[in-house]
Amino acid sequence: MNWGQPWEEINRKVDLIMNAQSDINAANTAIVALLTDLAAQTAAIGVDLRDLSAKLSGVVDTNALSATVQKVQGVQSALDDAVTSLTTEATATSTSTSTPTSTSTSTSTGTSASTSF
Repeated sequence: MNWGQPWEEINRKVDLIMNAQSDINAANTAIVALLTDLAAQTAAIGVDLRDLSAKLSGVVDTNALSATVQKVQGVQSALDDAVTSLTTEATATSTSTSTPTSTSTSTSTGTSASTSF
Protein backbone atom coordinates (compact mmCIF):
# COMPACT_ATOMS: atom_id res chain seq x y z
CA MET A 1 0.00 0.00 0.00
CA ASN A 2 1.33 3.44 -0.95
CA TRP A 3 1.18 5.56 2.23
CA GLY A 4 2.46 8.69 0.46
CA GLN A 5 -0.59 9.11 -1.76
CA PRO A 6 -3.20 9.72 1.02
CA TRP A 7 -0.85 12.26 2.63
CA GLU A 8 -0.41 14.07 -0.68
CA GLU A 9 -4.19 14.23 -1.13
CA ILE A 10 -4.66 15.54 2.42
CA ASN A 11 -1.96 18.19 1.89
CA ARG A 12 -3.54 19.20 -1.43
CA LYS A 13 -6.95 19.62 0.19
CA VAL A 14 -5.49 21.58 3.12
CA ASP A 15 -3.78 23.88 0.61
CA LEU A 16 -7.08 24.39 -1.22
CA ILE A 17 -8.87 25.21 2.03
CA MET A 18 -6.18 27.64 3.13
CA ASN A 19 -6.18 29.38 -0.27
CA ALA A 20 -9.95 29.72 -0.12
CA GLN A 21 -9.69 31.16 3.41
CA SER A 22 -7.08 33.62 2.19
CA ASP A 23 -9.45 34.75 -0.59
CA ILE A 24 -12.27 35.16 1.93
CA ASN A 25 -10.05 37.21 4.24
CA ALA A 26 -9.00 39.47 1.34
CA ALA A 27 -12.62 40.01 0.28
CA ASN A 28 -13.60 40.75 3.87
CA THR A 29 -10.80 43.31 4.14
CA ALA A 30 -12.01 44.99 0.93
CA ILE A 31 -15.58 45.12 2.26
CA VAL A 32 -14.42 46.64 5.55
CA ALA A 33 -12.46 49.29 3.62
CA LEU A 34 -15.50 50.08 1.49
CA LEU A 35 -17.79 50.34 4.50
CA THR A 36 -15.27 52.55 6.30
CA ASP A 37 -15.17 54.86 3.29
CA LEU A 38 -18.97 54.87 3.04
CA ALA A 39 -19.26 55.71 6.72
CA ALA A 40 -16.84 58.63 6.30
CA GLN A 41 -18.70 59.90 3.24
CA THR A 42 -22.04 59.54 5.01
CA ALA A 43 -20.72 61.53 7.96
CA ALA A 44 -19.53 64.29 5.61
CA ILE A 45 -22.93 64.38 3.89
CA GLY A 46 -24.61 64.60 7.30
CA VAL A 47 -22.45 67.58 8.27
CA ASP A 48 -23.20 69.31 4.97
CA LEU A 49 -26.94 68.69 5.36
CA ARG A 50 -26.92 70.04 8.92
CA ASP A 51 -25.02 73.14 7.78
CA LEU A 52 -27.45 73.69 4.92
CA SER A 53 -30.39 73.20 7.22
CA ALA A 54 -28.99 75.77 9.66
CA LYS A 55 -28.44 78.29 6.84
CA LEU A 56 -31.96 77.83 5.49
CA SER A 57 -33.66 77.84 8.87
CA GLY A 58 -36.18 80.66 9.06
CA VAL A 59 -35.86 81.40 5.33
CA VAL A 60 -37.62 78.29 4.05
CA ASP A 61 -39.36 75.25 5.49
CA THR A 62 -36.54 72.83 6.38
CA ASN A 63 -38.66 70.03 7.86
CA ALA A 64 -37.98 67.69 4.92
CA LEU A 65 -34.28 68.48 5.08
CA SER A 66 -34.22 67.80 8.82
CA ALA A 67 -35.93 64.45 8.23
CA THR A 68 -33.29 63.62 5.60
CA VAL A 69 -30.51 64.50 8.05
CA GLN A 70 -32.00 62.08 10.58
CA LYS A 71 -32.15 59.33 7.93
CA VAL A 72 -28.53 59.93 6.96
CA GLN A 73 -27.53 59.71 10.62
CA GLY A 74 -29.41 56.40 10.86
CA VAL A 75 -27.56 55.08 7.81
CA GLN A 76 -24.24 56.21 9.28
CA SER A 77 -25.01 54.41 12.52
CA ALA A 78 -25.87 51.23 10.62
CA LEU A 79 -22.66 51.49 8.59
CA ASP A 80 -20.62 52.04 11.74
CA ASP A 81 -22.14 48.90 13.23
CA ALA A 82 -21.45 46.93 10.04
CA VAL A 83 -17.82 48.06 9.93
CA THR A 84 -17.35 47.15 13.59
CA SER A 85 -18.94 43.74 13.06
CA LEU A 86 -16.87 42.95 9.96
CA THR A 87 -13.68 44.20 11.55
CA THR A 88 -14.31 42.02 14.59
CA GLU A 89 -15.10 39.03 12.36
CA ALA A 90 -12.03 39.64 10.20
CA THR A 91 -9.81 39.81 13.26
CA ALA A 92 -11.29 36.61 14.67
CA THR A 93 -10.99 34.86 11.30
CA SER A 94 -7.40 35.90 10.69
CA THR A 95 -6.46 34.90 14.24
CA SER A 96 -8.08 31.49 13.91
CA THR A 97 -6.73 30.92 10.38
CA SER A 98 -3.27 30.04 11.65
CA THR A 99 -4.61 27.57 14.21
CA PRO A 100 -6.60 25.34 11.80
CA THR A 101 -3.52 24.83 9.62
CA SER A 102 -1.74 22.76 12.24
CA THR A 103 -4.94 21.36 13.74
CA SER A 104 -6.36 20.33 10.36
CA THR A 105 -3.15 18.60 9.39
CA SER A 106 -2.86 16.67 12.62
CA THR A 107 -6.58 15.85 12.72
CA SER A 108 -6.61 14.79 9.08
CA THR A 109 -3.45 12.80 9.62
CA GLY A 110 -4.99 10.90 12.52
CA THR A 111 -8.20 10.29 10.61
CA SER A 112 -6.41 9.18 7.48
CA ALA A 113 -4.08 6.85 9.33
CA SER A 114 -6.88 5.16 11.27
CA THR A 115 -9.01 4.84 8.12
CA SER A 116 -6.14 3.28 6.18
CA PHE A 117 -5.69 0.45 8.69
